Parts: sequence; C-alpha cells; structure tokens
Amino acid sequence: AYEIRLSLVGSEMCIRDRYQRRVRGLLLLRVGNETKNIKMSGKWQSGICRCTDDIETCLCSCCCPCIQFGRNYETMEGSGFVPMCVGWLCLFAMGHMSCLLGCLRRGELRRRFHIKGNTVEDFVCHCCCDCCAIAQEARELKQRMVLTSSIS
Repeated sequence: AYEIRLSLVGSEMCIRDRYQRRVRGLLLLRVGNETKNIKMSGKWQSGICRCTDDIETCLCSCCCPCIQFGRNYETMEGSGFVPMCVGWLCLFAMGHMSCLLGCLRRGELRRRFHIKGNTVEDFVCHCCCDCCAIAQEARELKQRMVLTSSIS
C-alpha cells in the first residue's frame, strides 16, 4: 500500500507518494463510504460545445459571461469575483479584448490541472466562442475542485 500526501503548494495541488515523488494520473479519494476517481492530468473532462451538460452554467455564461468569468476566478483563487468580473466587462467593452484575459485564465487552469493544450488554443477558444470557453472552464472547475474542497 502506498501512502499518498496531499498538500497545497502555492496555487497548485501537490500530490506525492511516501517517497516524495509526484503522483500523476488517477487518484482514488474516499469520502465517507464513497470512492471517487479524480483525474489530475490529461484532457478536458467535457468538450467546449457540451454546454447543456450544466444548464445553469450555460445560461450564466451566455447571458452574463462577466459574472461566470468572475465566479470561475473566485473558485480558483478564493476571492476576487468583483474585480475580475468588472475587468472582463471593461475589456469586452473595448472591442472584445476580454478574450486576452480569458486566454490567460484558461492557461492557468490548464497548468493547475495538467490539461494538455497551448496558448494558441486558449486564445482561439476565447476569440471564437468566449461563452462556450467560460462555460467549459466552469464545468471543469466544478468537476475537479471536488478534491480541493474535500481536503480543506
């Protein structure tokens, strides 16, 4: 049996085994009588066009994307909803420049959860369909942040 230690290092969750090696792949998390598989690396858990998987997030991302963007930021960082929401709205008003901010935040989310991709893909997602990208990020955070909230 392996001893696995979970710790938060800066903004990244660090998972190490008893020999202090980083653990990658699937992590089994036992919460009460339930065992959950938490995927720590790889690809997005849902596609960018799977908005209907979470109707609340879909509607918020389409009708008020600045609010969902602020929620996503707050979920990742713990605070900062209002400044990020207002910042996104101001950049959007300046000619859809909000895609630059979205690209930066999407990259941070990918790095934190070891999701494959690159800055060009992030930029294209936010330029072509900002609402879909914000909704996908929200779904990803809901699915992956189960682990963070259960160890805090």
